Amino acid sequence: MVEKDMEFQVILKELDHADRQIASYLDLQMKILGFVFAFLGTSVGLTLVTESGKALQPDSLAKLLAIISAVGSFGILQSSINYGIALSYMHNKAKYIAPRLQRLLGLAEPPLVAIKAFRESPANFPVLFATSVLGFGIAGLNSGILWFAWHSFESVATMCLAAFATILLVCVVAAQLMTARAMKGVGVL
Repeated sequence: MVEKDMEFQVILKELDHADRQIASYLDLQMKILGFVFAFLGTSVGLTLVTESGKALQPDSLAKLLAIISAVGSFGILQSSINYGIALSYMHNKAKYIAPRLQRLLGLAEPPLVAIKAFRESPANFPVLFATSVLGFGIAGLNSGILWFAWHSFESVATMCLAAFATILLVCVVAAQLMTARAMKGVGVL
C-alpha cells in the first residue's frame, strides 16, 4: 500500500508540474502577443508621420515596414513556441498521467478530461474560427506590408530587410500550420 501511495504522490507532483507549466507558458504567450500588438500599433502610427510632420521617404518607409513585419513575425513565432510547449504538457497529461491515475485509482475512465471537454465544447468552433481569422489576417497584413516594402526599396539594405522579413513570414505560416497539426494530434481540435 505504501508503494501505491508513493506512486500516487509522484503522479500528483507530475500533474501539478504540468499544470503550472501550461499556465506559465500560456501566460507568457499572452504577454508576448500583448507587447507585439502594442509595438505594431505604435509603429504604424510612427510610419504615417515623423516628428517634423513630413511623410517618410519610400526607402525609409520600406525599411520600417520590413522591421515591423519582422518584429511581428518574431512575436508570433515565440508565441507558437510557447503554445507548442503548453501542448506538449497537455499531451503528457492526457496520454501518460491520466492513464496512470486511472489504473492506480481503479477508475473506469481516465480522470483528466479537459482536452476532451474542450474539443466537445460549443466554444471550440468560435475559438478555432477566431484563431484562423487572426492568423490569416496577420499573414495578409504582413504580406501587404512586405509587398509595399518590396516595391519601395531603393537600397540593398532595404532589399535585404524585406527578404529577411519575407522569409520570417513564410516561417510563421509554416509554424502556424505545424501548431494546428499538433493541436489535432493532442486532441484539442
